[in-house]
Amino acid sequence: GGGGVKKDNLAPPPEVIGRDVPSKRNRLKQLRLFCYTALTGSITRAAERASVTQPSVSQQVRALEQELRTELFERRGPRITLTLAGRHLYELSVPLVEGMDNLYTAFHESFSRSVSGQVRIVAEPSVGGFLLPPYLKQFRAQYPHVGLNVQTLPIKLALELLRAHEVDFVVGTRDLLPDDFQYHQIRAVEIRRKLVSVRAVEKYPMILPSVGTHTRRLWNLYARRYNVKLDVLMEVGAAWVAMKCVQNGLGISILPSLCVEEGVPISLIPFAQPFPRLSYDLVTHREIHLSAAARQFIQMMVPDYPDAV
Repeated sequence: GGGGVKKDNLAPPPEVIGRDVPSKRNRLKQLRLFCYTALTGSITRAAERASVTQPSVSQQVRALEQELRTELFERRGPRITLTLAGRHLYELSVPLVEGMDNLYTAFHESFSRSVSGQVRIVAEPSVGGFLLPPYLKQFRAQYPHVGLNVQTLPIKLALELLRAHEVDFVVGTRDLLPDDFQYHQIRAVEIRRKLVSVRAVEKYPMILPSVGTHTRRLWNLYARRYNVKLDVLMEVGAAWVAMKCVQNGLGISILPSLCVEEGVPISLIPFAQPFPRLSYDLVTHREIHLSAAARQFIQMMVPDYPDAV
């Protein structure tokens, strides 16, 4: 059967073209159920595959037939077969349904290939060593064609590069907010100390962050507030260096909890007095036009970034 169905019957008559046919709003659903029915030869099995009711499948197939003004199936008891028009529609529909079902994967694969160039990042030493690596790994896996240029510098030097448009963005601890910068919080962390009370600082040699770092400024404010006299053994620019010094018994230090890796054999004892929280932020310049690659990296770290695509 079906041999007498003419191909021209598939086209809607002129008066239907452009009409707001309600079923068109469910075109993908109709075609998917039609393809399942054609593939299984059964309304029942099509309903099971689509996880819908049998009446729903029958209704969508009937609506499609009414719109196209032709029969798509020959019904012989429980078994149904495609008519000539049905076979033609099936050949047209399968690529469309498969394409829509695979749209998400295809889009991200294509978009990943289209995002190219290089992302230039400057991070404070502790951020570059502890906060940034997981994001670098995630971005590399998603956008393998994008180059990554990462430098670690104190925040003041990092902001100078950003102001000179030599980098895309800076990742570091929050500082004063000049008018030409925008701060977007990545996370806030607690400061961890190998101390019982603030007075214990005076009994041990101190390993401090370098002058000019945000952690050092927070500590200086804290020491002045509680009138603490420091015995500074050394200043270091990276948190991992401070940890190694503490592990080797050279003194005590203050570190953001972010920088303390699990399993490291050092004691973490909080101050009795409250200590300010650190805020790790992504800093952008108001006048820098970010590339698509840079915006994707920013959105990965700050999902609600307003300029992310």
